[in-house]
Amino acid sequence: MSVSANDLMADALVEIGVLHPGEAAKAYQLSTVYKRLLRMIESWSTENLMVVADTLESFVLVAGTGEYTWGTGGTFNSSRPLELKDGCFYRDGDTDYPVALKSLDVYRRIVDKSGSGSPDIIAYSPEFPLGKVFLHPVPSSAFTLYVQSSKPLSSFTDRTTAVTFEPGMERALMTNLAVEISSAFGKSVSPELSYLATTSKQLLMARNSTQVSVMQTPQFFDLMG
Repeated sequence: MSVSANDLMADALVEIGVLHPGEAAKAYQLSTVYKRLLRMIESWSTENLMVVADTLESFVLVAGTGEYTWGTGGTFNSSRPLELKDGCFYRDGDTDYPVALKSLDVYRRIVDKSGSGSPDIIAYSPEFPLGKVFLHPVPSSAFTLYVQSSKPLSSFTDRTTAVTFEPGMERALMTNLAVEISSAFGKSVSPELSYLATTSKQLLMARNSTQVSVMQTPQFFDLMG
C-alpha cells in the first residue's frame, strides 16, 4: 500500500489525540514527527526480522579489480546493504559458479591478495556511507556477480511522496510512530494503541522470519539449475 509521510504522521497525531480527524497538522508538528519517523525506520532496519526480504542483485565485475564500493554512487550503485547472505555466485557465459561468503577476518588472513582468476570468496565490510566488497581471487574477466543481501526498509525521501510498503507495514508504522511521539506531545498511550503497535510489528516479524528461513539455499539452487 502507498502512503506519504504527511498522511502517516497526521494519522499518528490523530491516534494520540493531538489532532481531530480531518484537522490539518501544523508545520512544526510535522517537522517534529518527521524526524522521529525517519529515526524509527532506520532503527527497524537494524532488526533482521524487520527487513522485508533479502535482495538478489547482479553487478558486472571489472577484470583486475577485487575491491568494490557498494551504496548510492558507489561501484555497485544501489542502496547499501546491511549484510550479505549466503547464495552468492558469478556467471561466466551460461554457467553459474558459487562464491562462498566469508568473514572479513578470513579474507584478511589471505596473504597474497593479488592473484587473479575465478573468484570463490566474497567478504563485506558494512562501512558508511559506502560498504566495501572484497573478492578473491581478483576476477580475471568481467564476470557478472550475483549477490544476495539484506537491505534496509524503504523510507521516505520527503514528506509528500508516497512510498509503497508490504501489506501490514503501514499500520505497524503508524501505530508505533504514535507511541514514539506521544511523550513529545505530552500524551499518554492507551492500552489499545499499545496493543496494536506491539502486535502489528510482531506479525510482520513473524511473517518475515518464515520468509527468510525458506528463501536462501533453495533460491540459489533454482538459479543454478
